[in-house]
Amino acid sequence: MGKCKRWIGPEADNSDAYFDYLENMGPTDEASNKHMKEAAESAVAALNKRSYWRRAWIKQELNLAKDISVYCGSKISHGICFFLFASVFTFDEIDGYQDYIGKVYLHRCGDEDGKHETLEQLMNRYTHMECPDIRDRVFSLYSMASDCKSLANKLVDYNLSLPALFFTLIAHFQPQNILTFATILQDVLAVRRAELLKYWDVVSSSTAVQASTPREELAFDYIRQIDRYGKSLASGLPIAQAPDFIVRSFLAANAPDSLAQRDKLLKVDGTDLRLCFRHTLFGFHFKGLYKERQEDKTGEPKDLEEFHPPYAVETAWKYMILPRLLLDVDGALLIDPAHIARPREEVIKYYGLEAVKPDIDVICWTLSELRRSNKFKRTRLCLVDCRYVFSTLYGHTLWRLRESSK
Repeated sequence: MGKCKRWIGPEADNSDAYFDYLENMGPTDEASNKHMKEAAESAVAALNKRSYWRRAWIKQELNLAKDISVYCGSKISHGICFFLFASVFTFDEIDGYQDYIGKVYLHRCGDEDGKHETLEQLMNRYTHMECPDIRDRVFSLYSMASDCKSLANKLVDYNLSLPALFFTLIAHFQPQNILTFATILQDVLAVRRAELLKYWDVVSSSTAVQASTPREELAFDYIRQIDRYGKSLASGLPIAQAPDFIVRSFLAANAPDSLAQRDKLLKVDGTDLRLCFRHTLFGFHFKGLYKERQEDKTGEPKDLEEFHPPYAVETAWKYMILPRLLLDVDGALLIDPAHIARPREEVIKYYGLEAVKPDIDVICWTLSELRRSNKFKRTRLCLVDCRYVFSTLYGHTLWRLRESSK
């Protein structure tokens, strides 16, 4: 792809200040330079929040083009400078999901150095892209992925359901670290653990069930190989030599702790709370809550301790009603914010406005209680469920952090 000209929208939120900064960098007096830089930082923070950068198919154009010109209102920036300085100004968000412009710069730098990323690496970089069809979060990356370029067209299949696509991709790529690939893929596709388990049960329970497409046959064969291996182990009979990938997949599904993968922590934005998740073949399984210890007088770094919200069912039961109602529906409705309105109105009608406006501690208590409750489907909350409650339902952001040994 050659030159690329992209118009990202009209001037807004003083966006001109960032373009002016790029155009006028050079020897100036210290006070003026400081003022321009502060204005540019504020402007690029607003630019970074534009929905333009989150569009799935835009990634191809921005990353594969040899030369880019960015237009915003009446302003223009040619070359890589627009992305370079945006990356510097948004560096603090590098562990989260929202450093959209900076990620483009990092990607292009890697390509220029010959470090082309795999599909797994790209999915991890561009987890929450926006697109009408959520499968495009994966399909739009094929042309950029080093392990997909010769197969891109063959891997696109819009007839696959989300669970089918999930297992098809694992079966196709046979990742060395199955747990990491599976949990990244779950987050990208926003496919719930309950949906994956339901699909698994249908495929493994009867050989009469047939794949809907040739691509889905990969998922069927993969699941049934693991199921046969598990039944052989349970029977106590001599086991035929199974491929290492199938053995590791069986462990990822049934004994993930044996694969020694560290749990994953996500931070609730603006708080000292952390959600802890266990890696499994079926994505992230919600394990529990942690909270930063208060820093002591020695100035030692803060550690984490298990957090038990100070509530009981008798006093906080009404806060569970809305999340439970919504989490018990199928995935297609779960990811549709419009589905929230009617149940929310019903809860307000019978239990008051307070029941749909819990504070952070109450939300944490609700998730902990749902995780323990035998009334919730599968009784195993996953990352998608927790993100739905925190972000979609109550407007809080979950940030990725580096892995912990917790």
